[in-house]
Amino acid sequence: MKKAIVALTAIVVLGLGAAWAADTAAPKQFPGEHSTIVTSDGSIRDDELADYIAGQVAGKDVSDVKVFFQGCYGGGFLDDIERALGPTGIPWVAGSAANPDEPAWTGEGNGGTGSFWTDALGDSMGTTGTVAGDIGAANAADAAAPGNPMADGEPEHPQSASGNGGSGITWGSQAQVVVFAGNPDMTSIENDVSNMEDDFNDQYGADPDSTIYTSATGSRSTQDLKDMIRDACNGLQGGQLVLYFGDHGDTEFDADEFWNDLMGGMGILADRTAGWGTTIDLHDGWITGLTWMDEKADEDPEPYLNVVPTTAVVGGEWNLVLNGFSIPLLDDIAPGESVDFPVPWGVILAGPNTLELLPVVPGAPLALELENLELSSGPIALRLRPDIIPEPPGLGLVGLMLLALKRRRR
Repeated sequence: MKKAIVALTAIVVLGLGAAWAADTAAPKQFPGEHSTIVTSDGSIRDDELADYIAGQVAGKDVSDVKVFFQGCYGGGFLDDIERALGPTGIPWVAGSAANPDEPAWTGEGNGGTGSFWTDALGDSMGTTGTVAGDIGAANAADAAAPGNPMADGEPEHPQSASGNGGSGITWGSQAQVVVFAGNPDMTSIENDVSNMEDDFNDQYGADPDSTIYTSATGSRSTQDLKDMIRDACNGLQGGQLVLYFGDHGDTEFDADEFWNDLMGGMGILADRTAGWGTTIDLHDGWITGLTWMDEKADEDPEPYLNVVPTTAVVGGEWNLVLNGFSIPLLDDIAPGESVDFPVPWGVILAGPNTLELLPVVPGAPLALELENLELSSGPIALRLRPDIIPEPPGLGLVGLMLLALKRRRR
């Protein structure tokens, strides 16, 4: 009887352990939707970054991967990390300040602190026993999350995900760490990088096999980022790969990816008589980011359309049209050449948008095939200004603000 009770107890404990260790699925983006991280020479897209990370850890002696995204629309990286790292079997865990379709708050204008979610993440490190638990604690303590005092009517919704048993990952004592901001043009972004570097030094600095690669000073290109990740992966000796990304983010819509998915692999081919067109659906975060950049951050939004033709573009024969706004392709564009065309941000709509490629004179030009057609919001970052910082909250919220806004130095 005693053995039966022990066996039953073991079964119950194992069952609870399996439930506690259940991984969290990443939030999903639809075909064509993407998030990016700004670098000094452009940006790197979520699928490109995830594939690069997976390629670099392949065959390496790595215990697990931890990834954190502070930038706007950062939740869009999580499903790509899930897709890329899933087949490797490597345990992974990830968190982001915002979901895939919303900007994130930097905290700029709030007394020179870092960004709200990053500050909460640093304060939560090592408090729950697992990295996934610490991310959950940070998400709850984020001062710009729903119900917390600093969101100014547009809260961010921090995200978390894990895979291959990553929900049970701990911080450990040996790691290769990358802390990256490609174009740290705001005090809060510089603070994010510096603060997280300090936090990771506290965690791993005593281990001789741990290395922290940081972009704490100056700008860094896309290639610089890839080099840092490559060097970190080459240094793995059975430890962890830890990646933190600060800075601005973009939201993008890849029209040719969407079109290929919709049409079963048929690429964009503009007929010389009727041209080509489709309707793309943009999430509300496009308008939130662009409007708040203009109205609250006092910065000019810089959305653009990227065109990469498969066949040559003869200048003056085609117009690119977004919601009736015409962008003449006046210059010749060689096959494979990438060209960005600025778009007035007020032309972009939440919901359905019409995107067309039309011949100037029907029947005159040759048919035109595109390798890439992509709409980008340009860099987005929500920052607080002194005139919109909320009044001191009631006593019930004071403790929450102090927890979320302080920086702990361990």
